[in-house]
Amino acid sequence: MKYRGVVYVLVLGFMFSCANEKISNDNDGGAILKESILAAYRDFGESFSMKRSPLLFVGGAVADSCESYFDTMLKYKISETIHNMQVKSEYLVCDALKIISESPDVSVNINTSSMGLDLLSKLDLRTFPNSLSRLVGENSYTLKSLFPENVEANGPVAIVDTDDWIITLEVVAVVQVNNNSIFDWVVQFSDESKSGNYRSYETLIIYDPERADILQAKLYP
Repeated sequence: MKYRGVVYVLVLGFMFSCANEKISNDNDGGAILKESILAAYRDFGESFSMKRSPLLFVGGAVADSCESYFDTMLKYKISETIHNMQVKSEYLVCDALKIISESPDVSVNINTSSMGLDLLSKLDLRTFPNSLSRLVGENSYTLKSLFPENVEANGPVAIVDTDDWIITLEVVAVVQVNNNSIFDWVVQFSDESKSGNYRSYETLIIYDPERADILQAKLYP
């Protein structure tokens, strides 16, 4: 894997960015929108090799770093116990680091103000695995259409918070993944039952969101 210098962009704050903030980058490297990923990318080598909580795979294999995570996924499926899924959330940064490091150097100007709103109103839930598959229909397949009273958007973050469930999508980086002229979104997705009997944490890629009326997400890797 290559590691290259990148000039990146930081959204101030913790989980949320200012809804009207314009993020711009006059140099190369796309944009990293999440502070923790920005910090990890600044020291890519150490971040990629550092020890993390053990992540279990079917058959007994274990990963404990970004390096072993990607190596082990080539051979085994991640064990889907609730505790192990919680551990997997620690490895979403590995996905982001790999995607960003393998993306071409390009310049980008970004406005995050409508990203969360787009995730709520335009993302087709039928295009990636999630807990809402039983609820979607031909005319109701976005978070906003399913939960019009329980959604919130702030900058690059979209949240659904109901009595039983909390779902969060956050655009954490904007880079060129499929090597065309349109920038793609790297999204961290958490899907959690408040009763504690279901947990899912995934990295999604939304290709070419600027020219799509309906957003489609692909599970990574």
